Amino acid sequence: MEPGKDIAPNAVFELRGKEYRVAAGQTVRASLQAVDLNPELYLCVLCGELVTDDRIVEAGESYRLVAVVSGGDN
Repeated sequence: MEPGKDIAPNAVFELRGKEYRVAAGQTVRASLQAVDLNPELYLCVLCGELVTDDRIVEAGESYRLVAVVSGGDN
């Protein structure tokens, strides 16, 4: 393998200033699970648009993760 070459194309998920690199070609849900993030706890935004967890991640994409907030009176 050439120096500086990635093994597989990847995408980036950003959460609170931290970046998580994931392999392209899998779903958003699988990508989050691969970096030990619970997909039930985050909304995923790409280019300002909310995306579903079944979207296939493509190389070079950069996603922003937003924590889901719940609560209130029962």
